[in-house]
Amino acid sequence: MTSGVLVPSSYWRAPEVINAIETRHMPETAELREAYRELSDPE
Repeated sequence: MTSGVLVPSSYWRAPEVINAIETRHMPETAELREAYRELSDPE
């Protein structure tokens, strides 16, 4: 998500992907969730 490849029109899919990764108990979940939070609310 932080690579700059994710276009704004695809942001709505990010929570879906994060949730799928979370259900698989993958260690990347927290990092992805934080990156999404930063992109969604840049304050």
